[in-house]
Amino acid sequence: MVRLLFLAVLVSLVPMNNLKAQTTMSPCDDELYLELKRLDLDELSERQYEYFSSKSKECDQYQKQLLEEQAEIEKASAASKSAESVRKYLGWSNWILIILLAVSMLPILLLL
Repeated sequence: MVRLLFLAVLVSLVPMNNLKAQTTMSPCDDELYLELKRLDLDELSERQYEYFSSKSKECDQYQKQLLEEQAEIEKASAASKSAESVRKYLGWSNWILIILLAVSMLPILLLL
């Protein structure tokens, strides 16, 4: 019963996390910004230009942050692959050592 209740609470929290992820919107996709981007800068009013300039800076920062996050993900992925290859190597070397130990003990077991 406790497991079922825990599972129900856990499942109910999942949509909240997805909702939070979906509400994070790129400033580069702002409709007004994209509209102003299509216009010539000379056609913009001072207020429109300020908005465009502000969103442009936000968009640049957002894209820079995405690139940094992507670089971190690639770095972590490379480290993970390296660790996995070490684990595979150690796995094989352990088996080889066990087999060699068993083979070396075979004459002792035959003498008994």
